[in-house]
Order: sequence, then C-alpha cells, then structure tokens
Amino acid sequence: MANPKKILIVENDAPSAVHLSQILKTCGYMVFDPVESGAAAVKTAFDLSPDLILMDINLEGDIDGITAALMIKERCGIPCIYSTVSMDDATIKKTRGTAPYGYILKPYDKNMICATVDMALNRSNLERRLQDIEVRTGADLTSQPDTVFYIDRDGGFGDESGRTAARHVWTKKTAARAETLIRGALEKQIASTFHYALVRRAGTSYYEAQIVPDGGERARVIVRDVTLMKMGEGRRLNRSHEPGVRANSPTRELAALHEDLEREISLRRDLEQNCKVFGHALEQNPHLIVIVSKAGIVEYVNAAFTDISGYDKSRVIGTNMNRHGNLIVTDPEIWKTMINTDQWNGELHSLNRNGDIYFMLATTSSVRDDMGEASHYIITAENITEEKQEKMIMDEVRQTLDRSGREFQNRDMDWKEWQERMMERNISRIDKSLFKHIYNSFSRGAGFGTLISHIDLMLSSAEQAGGRYIVDSGMIDMIQSTVNIIKDALKTFTSINWIINNDFDLQKTSLIELYEIAKVVVTTVSEYRSIGNNRIIMNEFNPRFKDSYVNLNKDYFPRALYEILINAMKFSKKNSYITVFVSIMGRNATLSVINDPEKSDDGIIGIPIEYEKAVFEPFFRLTGVVHDQYNTLEFGLGLTLVEKIVGKHGGDVTARNIIDHSDARRESQVKVSVSISLPLA
Repeated sequence: MANPKKILIVENDAPSAVHLSQILKTCGYMVFDPVESGAAAVKTAFDLSPDLILMDINLEGDIDGITAALMIKERCGIPCIYSTVSMDDATIKKTRGTAPYGYILKPYDKNMICATVDMALNRSNLERRLQDIEVRTGADLTSQPDTVFYIDRDGGFGDESGRTAARHVWTKKTAARAETLIRGALEKQIASTFHYALVRRAGTSYYEAQIVPDGGERARVIVRDVTLMKMGEGRRLNRSHEPGVRANSPTRELAALHEDLEREISLRRDLEQNCKVFGHALEQNPHLIVIVSKAGIVEYVNAAFTDISGYDKSRVIGTNMNRHGNLIVTDPEIWKTMINTDQWNGELHSLNRNGDIYFMLATTSSVRDDMGEASHYIITAENITEEKQEKMIMDEVRQTLDRSGREFQNRDMDWKEWQERMMERNISRIDKSLFKHIYNSFSRGAGFGTLISHIDLMLSSAEQAGGRYIVDSGMIDMIQSTVNIIKDALKTFTSINWIINNDFDLQKTSLIELYEIAKVVVTTVSEYRSIGNNRIIMNEFNPRFKDSYVNLNKDYFPRALYEILINAMKFSKKNSYITVFVSIMGRNATLSVINDPEKSDDGIIGIPIEYEKAVFEPFFRLTGVVHDQYNTLEFGLGLTLVEKIVGKHGGDVTARNIIDHSDARRESQVKVSVSISLPLA
C-alpha cells in the first residue's frame, strides 16, 4: 500500500497480540505496538490517531474493552473492531451501544481478519465522505433557491417553519402520492427522487423532490422547480453552471454513497457470517486440520490438533515446516514430498507434549490463487493412534504366542507326570494354598461364612417372648441376601455336576461365527471395564480361516469365555489392554485371552508353573482378594466351570504365564494367557 492504514491492537495476551500483528502486517497495514489495557488504549488512540482499533473485549483493569471503545469513539471518533472468543447474543448485546465495525473470532484466522479489517476501513471511509458531502450540501443549499424542509414518516411536517417553507411547493395530495417513497427511503435509509406537478390558475408547475433520510425517523426534502426544463426551453444544459445544479450534484452523490454504504454493510455482514461458519467448521471438525503458507509457515491449527498434540495454538502457529523437529512433520524432506503434488495421502507420526508418539492418516492438498499458483497447503488428518497401538499390541501378542507355543511344546506332558513332578517339588505349598482358599471361600465374604455370622448375630440379639423370638427385620434381610448368594453358588455346583454327567448338543459352527460370538461376549463384559479402566481388543479375523469349522454348544461356550474375560479383568493392571486372539494352531482352533497381571499381595505375578493345573480345581484361588464389584461368587469355581465346558467340547483349556520379549527397549514382561483349544470339525 502507498499510504498504509494505521491500526492499533489492544490485547492483554502477548502471544495473541504478536500473532495478530503479524497477520495485519502481511495484509499490508501499518501496526502500532500493541497495548494491554483500556487506559493505555484511550491514551494511545488520542496520541497516535490510528485509522482503526482492534479491541479485545475482556481486558483486565478498571476499563474493559467495551468501555475503552466507547471512550475512544466519543473523544476521537476512531472506529473499533472487537476481538472475542464467542459471537453469542450476549456478547453482541453488550457491544451494540458502541456501534462496532465488526468482530473477529479467536483463534485468529488470517482471511477472516483481513476481510473484516478491509470492510471496516471501507465503511469508515464512506462515512467520512458522507459527512463531508453533507457539510458541502448544507453550504450549497443556503445559497440557492431550492426549497428545503423536513417531513416525518406519514408525510407531516417536522415543525411550523417547514410547513411555511413548503406552502407553495408541497400539498397534502403531494404528500399522499409520495407516502410510499417516503416510507421506503426511511426504512432502507436510501435517498429517492419524486417528480410531481401542481396545477394553478396561472398554469402547471413541475417539481423534482429529493427525499434524503437523516438517519432517524425524518427525511429532508429538497424541492426544485423544473418547469422550464419540462417546457423544453433548453435551459437544462445552461443550468450546469447555476447554484441549484451545484447543489443537485452533491445531493445525487449523497444518495449514491448511501447505496454504496448499504451494499458494503450487507457484503460485510455476509462475509462475517460466512467466515464465522467456516471458522467454526474448521475448529469443531473432529479431524486434525493444519493450514500452512506457501513458505511453510503454520498459520492455523484446530482444536483437534491441540487436543492430540498437547500444544497450545500459540506454540504451533508460526513454526516453520521446513525446519527439523517442527511439531507437525518432524522431517522437512517428508514435508517437501507432501507438497510436490496437488494431493498427498499417507501416514504421519510425531511426539506430543508428553513425549508420547501419535499417528495420523493425513491428506495434504494445495490451495491455489487466481493465477493457479499454490498459496497455502491444508493438512487434514485422522487420529489413528489407538488403531496403531492396538495393531502393535496384536503383533506383540502374536509373536509372544508363537514363541510361547514353541517353548511349551518342549514341556507338554501328561497330567499325571506333571502332577507327580510338581507335587514332589511343592506339594506342601499347593495343599496349603488349596485348603487355605477353600477355607476362605466358606468363611469369608458373602456366602456360607457370612450366613453363619448372621445366624450367630441373630441368635445373640433376638428377644424371646411367649415362646417365640423377635428378630430385627434388617437382620432377616441380610440373611435372605446371603441365602440368595449361597443359592447361586449351589446352582454353579449343580451346573458343574450336570456338565460332568451329561453330554452337550454340539453344532457344526464356522470359525467366523465363533469369532462373532466372542465379539458379543466382549461387548457384554465391557460394562465392567471402567473398574480397572481396561480396554479389550480383538484381532481381525483371518480370511484364510473362513472355511474352518468347530463343534460348538452356543449356550455354554459363551459362558466359559465370559468367565475367562471376567477373571482377566479382575487380575489385570489398571489401564492395561486385554487381548482376545482367535486363530488356528495345527488341527485346533484356539481362542486366547492375554492380560497384564497385577502383582498380588503374596508377591505372585500371574500363574506360576506349579499352579497351572491347580487353578482349575474347585475352590482354588491364587489370591484371597474379593472383587465384589464384578458381581461374581468369589468361590474359586469360575475356571472349574470353564474346564468342564471346554472338556465337553472335546477341547482343552490352559492357563499359564508367557514372557513378552517383543519390545527390546524394555525388560521382558510377564503376561497371562488363558487359551481354549477346540478340535477342527
């Protein structure tokens, strides 16, 4: 710009002020040093006389942004644009009294800011020209013979002097004919022209009336006698040097400027609304959006990006994509590849503020100007961190299962041989543990032990009266609740006994259907995930297994898997993954549940080798901890039920520790794998 407009920024957030100043300078404006308070804004406006002020509404101190804008308007007449984080009705209502020239939304968008500032400056310029013209018009009108008076909306005179001035050129009939034009001019605030004639004894006179709104409920009427022009005496050309025409020219210019101003205001409102909608669409988009200039400078990031990266907008905006270690594409060579084509698609990864890696599935496209040159680049990306993490975990589980399968093949032996060896090594320990947990199951927590305690308490507190005992109703309720739990335990005993002594109805079932059954069970147990904040994930079904089948009882098998998943959730570390893996190994279909075990109070991690078979014994529990929130019996019968159900399918179930060596950057991790093997049909 030859004579750039001068702008003052009033903003109490220094990074935002710097960012806004940079944007305005790139748009070609001269920007004064930002000020932070309302008092400083008033003083600086008086001293420097900027053409426009960008005022933050929420300033700290005694003078807020709205008050400062009002003081500046009254003292200096300088227009203001408000910057705000919200364009709600309450904000607009608060600022309406200061007649702002627009609003810009935070976070700042360059296109919206430049357009709003440009429109505000144009409007200010038009209004100054209107004021100048009105001054000149008033001066001209005092020196020429046209009749000037004021009328209100219904055509009446504003005062007696107006009635006197108009008595020879304006009648009630004239006012009635002009009523529509008068109302239209006042409503639209646009000047209009009205031609009419008055018939008198001496002849007919012709008049031209300019109806010019004064900004309120009145209009100024400028009436000129054009009889001679109508009579064709050729005075139209000669009148170009007369005072009346000199007045007519600014009057017409005034009307034209009113029209221009209305168009500018309408255009600005439409532009602001479009920018507002566009800005909200970008900011609220669930995908990550980054806008980069042709030079590689980041000009905008949306909320989704700041959420995943952990960095504030002020930290990211202004960074250079061509430098190593930038916060979006760490390698500049990748960035160069991304902008070498009109559209690029691929995966990106970076580190968030905490140093954790995140992944994006990104698309980069260019924005071209009128000359066809790329002016900006837009990165739109989907956060795929969770999917990538799950895939990596699945890959680790697959490697661990393969490795552990080979290791356990070397020690796969008959149960009797295992029992003899283990019992010889640690028979005392297992016996003590088994009988300890049988005792715990019957004496602690809800169930038989609680029932005995309640009965003892009832007998000691009951009052005898007339051969009967009076017992508190609350005690009866507690006993009833305990009896219900014992009934559930007996039902489990009955189920196990029925399974042992009866055969299942098995149906030939595809592995795809088995996979879907597992998904349903995973969904069912998900209601308990929040207890330990665990996440259950499943591997994708392998299409190679689509023609494989097993024999399955669709009522009992889901119950077995449910018990395994609940156990995994009970004994997993908080915030850890539980993995369900469906596959084929040899002639068996396998369904494995792998979890990260929490170290027990006894110092046990997972399932030590000597307990691998014992965990399926009735009442055996590795820990005495009761998990009431999972709504289970806590009698050590769950895995017993699982073993009996799987056995009736002709399959096998194992529970063992496996060692995860998949990440060389950390120590080997102990995981627990409970695997069901079913023979292929």
